[in-house]
Amino acid sequence: MKQILFNKTTSKAKRLIMVAAIFISGISQAWAYDFSAVSPSGHTLYYEIISGTTNVGVVRPGSGTTYNNYISGNVVIPDTVSYNDTTYNVTELKVVGYYGTFDNCTGLTSVIIPNSVTTIGDYAFYVCTGLTSVIIPNSVTTIGKYAFKTCTGLTSVTIPASVTTICEGVFKSCTGLTSVTIPNSVTTIGDWAFKECTGLTTLNFNAINCSGFVYGYNPFNGCPISTITIGDSVQRIPGYFACELDSLRTLTIGNSVTSIGYSAFFYCTGLTSVVMGPVDTIGGYAFYGCTSIARIDVKSVTPPTISSNSFYSVSSTVPVYIPCGSLSNYSSSAWGSRFSNLQESQVFSFGVAVNDSAMGMASILSNTCASTVIQAYPYDGYHFVSWNDGDTNNPRTITLTGDTNFIANFALNNYTVTAISANDSMGTVSGGGIFDYETRINISATPFSGYKFIGWNDGNMDNPRSIVVVNDSTFVANFAPKMRYTLTVSSEDESKGLTIGGGEFEEQTGTNIGAVPRDGYHFKEWSDGDTNRMRHIVLVCDSVLIARFERNVVGIESADALNNLTFYPNPSSATITFNRTDIKKVEVLDAVGRTAAVYENSHIIDLSKLSKGYYTMRITTAEGVAVRRVVRN
Repeated sequence: MKQILFNKTTSKAKRLIMVAAIFISGISQAWAYDFSAVSPSGHTLYYEIISGTTNVGVVRPGSGTTYNNYISGNVVIPDTVSYNDTTYNVTELKVVGYYGTFDNCTGLTSVIIPNSVTTIGDYAFYVCTGLTSVIIPNSVTTIGKYAFKTCTGLTSVTIPASVTTICEGVFKSCTGLTSVTIPNSVTTIGDWAFKECTGLTTLNFNAINCSGFVYGYNPFNGCPISTITIGDSVQRIPGYFACELDSLRTLTIGNSVTSIGYSAFFYCTGLTSVVMGPVDTIGGYAFYGCTSIARIDVKSVTPPTISSNSFYSVSSTVPVYIPCGSLSNYSSSAWGSRFSNLQESQVFSFGVAVNDSAMGMASILSNTCASTVIQAYPYDGYHFVSWNDGDTNNPRTITLTGDTNFIANFALNNYTVTAISANDSMGTVSGGGIFDYETRINISATPFSGYKFIGWNDGNMDNPRSIVVVNDSTFVANFAPKMRYTLTVSSEDESKGLTIGGGEFEEQTGTNIGAVPRDGYHFKEWSDGDTNRMRHIVLVCDSVLIARFERNVVGIESADALNNLTFYPNPSSATITFNRTDIKKVEVLDAVGRTAAVYENSHIIDLSKLSKGYYTMRITTAEGVAVRRVVRN
């Protein structure tokens, strides 16, 4: 048996009178329910079993004009509920009499409706002024009349694509709504569905097959809608669709629309611009009384059929832009009789805008059948970067192939270039700072002693490096310790010749080496095949080079025969003394074979004036010539 709730404060006599009245009139003034259960949000909800099913609807219990379940806060409605060992699907927010499930619950702030619900009944959230958020699931097909009337806290509502019917007055007086999108599934919108939504300025209408409206009861009556966009899937705009919306300023009609209904924009006195795709038919009085229209764009090559009163009271001199090559078609049609200013042009919808109005502006310079020219104008301190599709031409000439918008991107003139070292103990970097756009600058990396530059953070190896400044950027110089390599230089046979140079050096350091043949021999080559007797070596690894000598051919002085010639000390910082006194001449050669000093007729010579290093002495005696090496320390 269903339970019936009465207000406990009602007297017994009154209750008896009320019960009698209910049964006599046949109209229930009590909210009957089958059971109650606690919802996931902790609220007690009341359910009525839908006869013959395992489905239930949420109802509001109470009696007479008194409600006993004023719910507040954030409510979560479950998708199933159990009672007497049976699990029921929650499929409906039911209306009983004239009272919806949550009507007048002014403390209700948000509701989550489960995907099991297919119908939101009449008055479901009637005057829920505190409601700011409601999620309507994709399972809902019908939103009952006045379901959200006077929900002034709602600022946006997403109507799912499953909804086919929006009943009378559903969102009437929802003054917080600013924009609404009607999905393509909607076939019926009831009278005054959005009437007096005084904040509603934008309407996106995507309903594919929506029936016409009744004059004086049109859904958007009293809304300050200034922009309407008709979706690309819509084929027909219903009659009286935006009748008497004097706030409407711009109208864009999608490319799939083929007909505009009777009086669809009747007396939209604020409408200034109309852009329509390949429309076939424009009904009678469609733009009747739209006295502010200053431009009409029609994309159809074939002139749409119009009635003599379709544009009644619209000035005959307003420019009507039609596709290139279609002038003769329009001139010979009703359009030619109605309008005197037909102009061929690229009729695709396009516009220009900027990424930041504080940085610059953009405009259309010309729009003809041949081309369209747009230009961006940066303000002082800024520069043009590119259009939104990456093109950098300015001004830019375009051949339009479809509807599009172009956005000019601007940026500040000044950019910061940061040039730093990855390790301040290894080297320094110079050249960073603040520069104007497209300034060319140089940055350079200077390694400290014992270190080397190995590249920038982006892989570039140039040093110094040239950069054109186009944005804020950071360049990091990477350094590394230098390696030390050993160069070993020796003679293949010291009886034939000696070598000069060798030792330990930093990588990439250059040094000189040489080969000095003894008398009777000449230098042939180094072990790597190089035939330069004196050569410069740049070290990149440990290396060994061996000098090879050959005996001179007949006629060349024979080899060193002064095997008994010696001297001391070696190394020496001052004088050296030979063991023979018959020294006629001593030539001292440096590491690259240049003559550093010459001494004659003395077996004691002074090296103190020579720089420190390795030297070769060519010693001449009465018996012949000898070669010896000496170190000046």
